[in-house]
Amino acid sequence: KIGIIPTWAPYLLPYCIGEFIGKYPAISVLIQEMVTEQIIERLRNGLIDVGLVVTPLLENGITEIPLFQEPFVVYTSESHPLSSVSQVSPGDLHSEGLWLLTEGHCFRNQVIDICGADRKSNSNTILRYETGSLETLIKLIEKQEGFTLLPYLATLDMDEARSTRIRPFNEPVPVREVSLVMHRSFLKRKLINALKHEILAHLPQELMETETIKGQVVRVSR
Repeated sequence: KIGIIPTWAPYLLPYCIGEFIGKYPAISVLIQEMVTEQIIERLRNGLIDVGLVVTPLLENGITEIPLFQEPFVVYTSESHPLSSVSQVSPGDLHSEGLWLLTEGHCFRNQVIDICGADRKSNSNTILRYETGSLETLIKLIEKQEGFTLLPYLATLDMDEARSTRIRPFNEPVPVREVSLVMHRSFLKRKLINALKHEILAHLPQELMETETIKGQVVRVSR
């Protein structure tokens, strides 16, 4: 039983879960999307076996197994001032128009951390929309203008039209640490190590390379 936060489920699992199931056909796999707090609670209660979350959690009794660091990028409407620059720094993110996930999602908190504490909501806009879907944010920006931050994996399968709206960060690049987490008393270590292997074996190469540029990235906590 695997718990995974929604901002990774559609982007990370397709790279690895098929190979994992193929190699271990006797294993029944149940994947559930949930926010980090739910994953921690269900790990403690034995309702799931392992989670995929942003770390560090610093939770007593929870073991963290770091996998990789995922960069953030900016996704902007064609009319927003950020569309006129080739690279973005956090200081550029002061203008209005930021779209966020609804409260409870750790990705929302990470975006607020990068953009600044004064960007806690889009309360100055006429339209307010709370969603747990990155795809919904993307479509809102395309139709209603503004900008948001996206995790790198969410951009890999974008078509050319959407790709032209992506702006990378200048160095140091903000990243989030992706980890497997489990309860320390959990016994299925071999299966968790096998899942870790499949995830790392099927990651895009550029994500593996983030480990080689320490000092040029800024890790964002949950």
